[in-house]
Amino acid sequence: MNTQKSVFKKLSVIEQDKVELSEERVELALVDDIKNYINELQSIFSTMDKEGDDLGKLLGDSIRKQRILEGLNDKNQSVAKNAIKAIQEIEQKAKELGVNVPKEVNTLKNLYKDSAEYNSIVRGIGKIPVI
Repeated sequence: MNTQKSVFKKLSVIEQDKVELSEERVELALVDDIKNYINELQSIFSTMDKEGDDLGKLLGDSIRKQRILEGLNDKNQSVAKNAIKAIQEIEQKAKELGVNVPKEVNTLKNLYKDSAEYNSIVRGIGKIPVI
């Protein structure tokens, strides 16, 4: 009987050691998972920082380009306004004199139409929402 108790007692100790080892393996596996998550998140954050910096530079460049286009468009509109007055004046004088309108007038009319299209495009760019 003593032998049986002794064997059961030793088996109980071995079983408890086995349970403790299993628990330690599970804890170690969880620690490894946590380390992997840490590494993965740090890598993602690093990439996000770089992409965010790149986006910031692109947005800054875009805003500068937009301002340049708006300035050019202001000049475009000013010249176009003067051009249409000149077209009207030349057409009126040609009619009064009974002469043909110079061919450059048609070229300028076409450019005036293009001016309106450029104006529309640049104004549309200004309506694009910025992040």
